[in-house]
Amino acid sequence: MTSIGQTGRFLVFFAIALAVVVGGPAAWRSIAGAQIFRDAPELEPNLGWLNTDRPLRLTEELKGHVVLLDFWTYCCINCLHVIPDLKYLEEKYADEPFVVIGVHSAKFTAEGERDRIRNAMFRYGIEHPVVVDDSFAIWRQYRARAWPTFVLIGADGKIIGQTAGEGRRELLDEAIGMALEFARENGTLAERRVEFDLDAQVRPATGLNYPGKVRVLRAHGDRPALLAIADSANHRVVVTTYPDADGRSRVVRVIGGKDAGFADGVAEDARFHKPEGMAYDAAGGRLFVADRGNHAVRAIDMATFSVGTLVGTGEQSYDRAGGRSGREQGLSSPWDLELSRDGRTLYIAMAGPHQIWATDLETLKTRAIAGSGIENSFDAAAPEAALAQPTGLALSRDSERLYFADSESSGIRVVDFGSDPAQVRTVVGYRAPSLRENGLFYFGDVDGVYPEAQLQHPLCVTLIDAEGRELLLIADSYNDKIKLIDPAQQRSTTWAGGGDGPASLRLYEPAGVEFNPDDSVLFVADTNNHRVLMLDAGEPGEIRERPWREVMIAGLSGAAEAEPEGAVRVMAAVDVGRSISIEIRADLPEGAKINPEFPASVRVRTRSEGDEYKVVAQRTVTRPTLPLEVEVPEGFVAETLIVEASMAYCFDDESVCLPLGLAWVVMLEPGPGRSVVLTGAPSER
Repeated sequence: MTSIGQTGRFLVFFAIALAVVVGGPAAWRSIAGAQIFRDAPELEPNLGWLNTDRPLRLTEELKGHVVLLDFWTYCCINCLHVIPDLKYLEEKYADEPFVVIGVHSAKFTAEGERDRIRNAMFRYGIEHPVVVDDSFAIWRQYRARAWPTFVLIGADGKIIGQTAGEGRRELLDEAIGMALEFARENGTLAERRVEFDLDAQVRPATGLNYPGKVRVLRAHGDRPALLAIADSANHRVVVTTYPDADGRSRVVRVIGGKDAGFADGVAEDARFHKPEGMAYDAAGGRLFVADRGNHAVRAIDMATFSVGTLVGTGEQSYDRAGGRSGREQGLSSPWDLELSRDGRTLYIAMAGPHQIWATDLETLKTRAIAGSGIENSFDAAAPEAALAQPTGLALSRDSERLYFADSESSGIRVVDFGSDPAQVRTVVGYRAPSLRENGLFYFGDVDGVYPEAQLQHPLCVTLIDAEGRELLLIADSYNDKIKLIDPAQQRSTTWAGGGDGPASLRLYEPAGVEFNPDDSVLFVADTNNHRVLMLDAGEPGEIRERPWREVMIAGLSGAAEAEPEGAVRVMAAVDVGRSISIEIRADLPEGAKINPEFPASVRVRTRSEGDEYKVVAQRTVTRPTLPLEVEVPEGFVAETLIVEASMAYCFDDESVCLPLGLAWVVMLEPGPGRSVVLTGAPSER
């Protein structure tokens, strides 16, 4: 739990909880009717509503409802941990006048933007209305002090109680049930639950859904190089051929399914829940996966693509020491993995307890090796140091240093194994002088040398060698950039991203980076753009504009690789073999406009030999406007192009987002044309 103005955990128990324990419903009534319960303030001022087609007012639409407010910010691991609890309560009381409302009070500057909050809702599966808190105005009215904070409002519009932190499901469940019972008895309960429309997610044409991390599986023996992608919001791991120079690849195997679950077995039957970081044991032929939502580390046998559970029970643990083996040892939100050079130890970035753990791969004994469990940015000997939600790992070539992205302190830090005892040091970011000072609110986008250099919620780190120097490339997620870190000089420099020109690279909360020294290519999981990128690093330490392209994955969409249902068939006379420009002019419903808060994506395919499909062009546009354009490069020979586009649209007087999938089958015939214009509004897919 992240708190403002102090380090440690802040907790206010519900007053009603005492009534439940001591006196039951009768005590509940006496407390509920007491004058100490004030009227709940309206949820304003605000910057708008998400996941609802209209604002919801406590004195109007929500009159007679029991309302649970969840004060959250989407960077916070504790806020992510309570999402299953909220889902449980929403499902249990689905037929009652009960509504959960998220109040998003942003910690980081970037988190205050509507489009980022909406993407976070989709990535984490939030299915209730969210109000965007304007500069903590609602937060202050409700006297919240930590993320997450819960406030329960009775059907009479009065605040019943407040609590904060994780592990409150039973307390909330009991209080909600009693609030509904009391309101039903005294006649203040609404007859039925208010209805509202939720946002609908756009299905990206890329086939990916908020990819979290990416890992190069380097060639070993007779096994070719491959690429593994944690397709996080699709709850699966996608293994593809290694992309060619143009970014084209093909699915080798999809492990897991689009529905979350916790199951071992063959690729089709295995289930993950929000998988993130991966580590590859080339000698043993195993791909380890940080199964974040299942609080487990999984292992994929790359010969059979079967999945087993290495460590974790499938339930969140609050253990901060460890010491058990295999499935007996509980974990809490493992976010990234790194394998030791000798293949004997698997390091785990344990975001939940703010620690680094390690698994002995012979005994599977797993224990904490750095971080006390206190959330802060305090440097000290490894067991006493305070970390803040580590989410990315990279081990030095000599195995003496384990670098990690410390996301909540907006820092890059290192566990120095060469010291005796091992020490945690800050490379770039803020270092709290003591545990009494909160180091979680120093962030920005400033290149330079420590302590002036600033990052904003970095999520991943990868090691590179440049003329004998040990350098790092990091995903500076909320700054939408890739930064180059020189640990020796403690210097941070923008390396890629942040461009404004039409051909410039525009990233959108990248969460994963992986450098392949074999061809000097950096792979980037560009999370909110639903794509993976390839960047030519060249001399990695050199700062310059770099060629980049999207990884285009054929075979990822399964049955959708055939001609899409409802596709419009058109004829086009073009100069076959030359480059072709495709322009999409969608006819949106009357009064609608393309929603710039979602990226638009376009994919162009051709049928090759054996009725297989080849992706010949793909483009993702952040903050799109119509028309959309994509360039099909010269050299393709085909009679038919299949063009798919995905975008979102909305109406001026509504905040709800509507997805639109468009598809065309373009039948080609020889002619002088070098462009194709596609228009119309096929039915939503």
